[in-house]
Amino acid sequence: CHVREYTIVVGDSPFCKTGLPIALGSPSAEWTYSMDEFEQWRGPLRAKRPDELYLDDDERLERLCTGGHGYTLDELYDLEDEHEEKMMVMMNLELQEIIINNNSDDDDDDDDNEIKQEENNLEVRI
Repeated sequence: CHVREYTIVVGDSPFCKTGLPIALGSPSAEWTYSMDEFEQWRGPLRAKRPDELYLDDDERLERLCTGGHGYTLDELYDLEDEHEEKMMVMMNLELQEIIINNNSDDDDDDDDNEIKQEENNLEVRI
């Protein structure tokens, strides 16, 4: 069983609504174990519940600051501001798309009403 450890870097996930997202960086170490050795080592670290897999924004920030990942706290705060700006732009674009789609649906309704009115006018003339 080969185990590879990676550095972590600031990610770009749009699903990270608060704080900075994290992603895998480059490989930093590699080990080879027998499967039994690996399971013995890994067993106690295994998450018991899905919510144990979640890292809040403070935990992600702490992991990026520690462990020699190459970030200063000031750099991370700047990156966090940039990420929040990107999120705001994405939310505005999504909102604009919803508004455009709703307006086009309203236009379609208007077209349908005009067609029905024309059909009614034709029935009256006959």
